[in-house]
Amino acid sequence: MAKTTAEATEAEWRALYDAADELKALAPWEWMLDSDLFAVRDPERGQIGYCCVMGNLGEHYALAVYLGADGLRGYREVASGAYEERPAEALFAQRCLMVSFEDRELLDKDSYAQIKALGRKYRGRQAWPELRDYTPGYVPWRLEPPQVRFLTVAIQQTCDVAQRFRDDEAYLVGPDEGQMLLREYVGGEWKERWHRPEVATQAASEPPPPVDELRLKRLAGRRLKRLGVWEADRLLFPGAVQGEKGGRPYYPPTLLIVDSASGMVLPPMITKPGAWRQAFQGHLLDLCEQMDGAPREIQLRDEALAALLAPIADALKVRLRRSADLPALDDAREGLLEAMGLAGPDDMDFP
Repeated sequence: MAKTTAEATEAEWRALYDAADELKALAPWEWMLDSDLFAVRDPERGQIGYCCVMGNLGEHYALAVYLGADGLRGYREVASGAYEERPAEALFAQRCLMVSFEDRELLDKDSYAQIKALGRKYRGRQAWPELRDYTPGYVPWRLEPPQVRFLTVAIQQTCDVAQRFRDDEAYLVGPDEGQMLLREYVGGEWKERWHRPEVATQAASEPPPPVDELRLKRLAGRRLKRLGVWEADRLLFPGAVQGEKGGRPYYPPTLLIVDSASGMVLPPMITKPGAWRQAFQGHLLDLCEQMDGAPREIQLRDEALAALLAPIADALKVRLRRSADLPALDDAREGLLEAMGLAGPDDMDFP
């Protein structure tokens, strides 16, 4: 059943915009909250999408389909208020497909071109559909053909579920706590059952790679100087990088390390999404080799970064200490952003 075409067909795009128009006309955000989640299984790939209707406050009308356990984890982190003080960071926690309804001047140029190519017309505020894939670390991007087809199905199922929920507020309440309504295509028809979703933890979804043991053993065998206390954090560089021509722009993951006493910024490591774990481990080894030494202690906020660097720290007898207060690093980060003409330090936070 899977298709291999590089671009969605005109008929597939028309079906998606038809579904988006139906959603906008139905306006389920008038009676649904963003906490009224339900699930739809992709009939083509089998992946579960967790559907969230947004717009009850009248500010941002949208349907987000959070993809799999990672997507649901990102949704729950945002819903828990984890990013209230750093709202820009929430963008990088989301793994979802989304249809939102925007003002014309806010519409992405690709979306506008697609609408014009299909000969569709929209008028007024928050009337123009924008269809996007959100992947952590990347700029929101146009949909691939399987995503076009799945988002179409998810919107159609949302319209059905929303009308049932409007007539019966208990419709989405499972018989047992933690269960969620799941719609799936079985035996030629859409059926529903209760589903208990699995939610990935950050540690489970981002396992640390194996350390270069031979290199680490050689380094541990040297008489390394003790270099004081370093402050370290993993950040998202705030400027998007294009990468390959025509490819999807991304925000480069960056490892920033600052000497706590002097405020000296050590050479940073800037890499690509998906490659940062091994690159950050290698960079710490590079610094220790080049400086013929290792810090007495590394202070850091981030649990995932601590787990990543722990094997190296153990071998080199470096203490890792979790601390919310990293003044030298925050000063360095703010200075870097000011030099780039950007607003403030939170623009580089890594989810």
